[in-house]
Amino acid sequence: TSLTSLGVTPTQAVGGSAALLSNARQKMELADYNKLLKDAPALDQVLDNGYATSTIASKTATTQEQFRVLGMDASMIAPFKGAILNYAKTKTSPALVDTLAAAMQ
Repeated sequence: TSLTSLGVTPTQAVGGSAALLSNARQKMELADYNKLLKDAPALDQVLDNGYATSTIASKTATTQEQFRVLGMDASMIAPFKGAILNYAKTKTSPALVDTLAAAMQ
């Protein structure tokens, strides 16, 4: 699923994805996170492109707060997670996808 097909703007798609990935990073082992970005380089690009957008909210903001700042409802978090995990499933190991899923909870 393309995130923009969820009815969000490209800025919201990148910012929301960056918020989820940044928050997941805080819960993942560095080696796992680095392997994920190596296996799925589009996620690294999202982080690079979304850095400014995701830092609109403070670094300590919850994912819900970051989505709100981006003009999205918290109900959009689950579809974003699903899209990110579906992409990751095509790029990396099932174990790493499971690790990412757990970190995005």
